[in-house]
Amino acid sequence: MIPPISCNSDGSYRWETELSPEHTLQLVAEEVRRERTGLYATIKIGVDRVPVSHGELKLVKVDERARLAKAAYTQFENGLESACSINDLNHFLDLFCMDVPVLWEQSPDRVGAPAVRIGTDQCPIKPEYLLRPLVHKGHPSLIYADGGSGKSVFAEMVAITVSLAWRNNPLKMIPSSLPVKTLYLDWETDEEELRWRLCAMKDAKGLPEASFLYRSCRAPFHEDADKILRIVERENIGFIVVDSLGGACGSDLNKNDAANLYFSAMRTMGCASLTLTHITKEARDGSRGSSPFGTAYWWNWARSVWEIKKSQEVGEDELTIGLFHKKSNNTRLHKPIGYKLHFVNEADDLREIYIQRVDVQDDPELSKGLSASSRIVHLLEGGCLGPEAISEALEIKKATVYMELGRLKRAGKVLKLGKEWGIAAGDLPF
Repeated sequence: MIPPISCNSDGSYRWETELSPEHTLQLVAEEVRRERTGLYATIKIGVDRVPVSHGELKLVKVDERARLAKAAYTQFENGLESACSINDLNHFLDLFCMDVPVLWEQSPDRVGAPAVRIGTDQCPIKPEYLLRPLVHKGHPSLIYADGGSGKSVFAEMVAITVSLAWRNNPLKMIPSSLPVKTLYLDWETDEEELRWRLCAMKDAKGLPEASFLYRSCRAPFHEDADKILRIVERENIGFIVVDSLGGACGSDLNKNDAANLYFSAMRTMGCASLTLTHITKEARDGSRGSSPFGTAYWWNWARSVWEIKKSQEVGEDELTIGLFHKKSNNTRLHKPIGYKLHFVNEADDLREIYIQRVDVQDDPELSKGLSASSRIVHLLEGGCLGPEAISEALEIKKATVYMELGRLKRAGKVLKLGKEWGIAAGDLPF
């Protein structure tokens, strides 16, 4: 009978026995995971706590276990030959590889959380923000945008702000009261590019010393989830950034199962997340309204969804972006937020990145993404105008202008002054 197997906090399984007064045998299973064809793990064999053989194998495959045992047994001067026979080693390894799947299936991560009672007699806890108003604590958020819109730069600044609990951040967002360890999962670039951008932000005025954990990824997120979960648990990660969904998904984004697998795996992480993704081809062409690329399940699974739109002149080193809140499960939609990203270059070498909060209303291109009523109010803050002048200035149909003016008047936000309209006294911006 094989002695009890110990289950470690890092998700590994370890067994040890005395072969002789001089020698002990250790068997370790790491990175246990279920793949399409079965349960796999990295098995390590050690003698006197010195590794002698290891390999990744399918746990039910007898021939793979035998090869691993033979490799360990034939290691020169490891003390194994004098302590036990090859048949004994095969027997130990067979029992170990049969018991590990049972323990793995019974682990808390596999069994799941227990059912709890929820009632009106309990004091409710209001959902918290990890970074107000962008990310809710413990929930998935999603940002979609066209390529070249600065979403990776923005996400890196978000990661810095969360990891520092940086109150005076250039995003002008409100972080949690304490720093939250952040993990940046990257399917698009590499470690050096993120470090390059981070240093460019550091060299810009106002950025303190900052860091977060980074992992370059290649396998789809749901297939790599066990390894990532070990990092999350070992490092006490509270926030994950995924850049970006196309690589993290690993399959056709139009399939419902792709979204289900991704968000189910993300749920096991037990922390907040921000996933970056792209817009549809139709949205890029302007033939349809904007939405995340792929199945509607990406939209449905995320608790909060934001779109980034950009405004930039060709050849300019400045990029203005607007964040437009498209979906929220727990709060009302937030007003659009604008940022100006200024890139300081020497020749083709990026030196500094400045990020400044701006008003989306002040950018002619981005303001088109606002509601007609908010655009009219913003325009009238500069002085009284007639409906035709409003229609011409904002490129809105006159019928829409009349309808919105009537609605704003009923809400007490504007007044009619002769043939012109102006802001009601109580709504003046001063």
